[in-house]
Amino acid sequence: MGGCAGSRLGDRWGITDVDAGDPVYTQLPAAVLVDLSVQVRHVGVRGLSIQGSVHDLFDQNPPQAQSYFATKAPLPQSGRELLLQLAVER
Repeated sequence: MGGCAGSRLGDRWGITDVDAGDPVYTQLPAAVLVDLSVQVRHVGVRGLSIQGSVHDLFDQNPPQAQSYFATKAPLPQSGRELLLQLAVER
């Protein structure tokens, strides 16, 4: 089993800095996020499953702009994430 998901973030404006207490707005670039997931069941032993996933496959790492004025820069993102999961069904 496997799956793929994609999300497109369009150009957007966000507060990227604060200058003398005033917010500085910057247009943030568009990005495409792609996630992949693959699962194999009954690997060697009945009930044993292995799943591998990748979040942000192309490491776009877009900034997460705040939706309100909080005198903070855009929230950092983690970029590409890898996940390996083992599961045993009883």
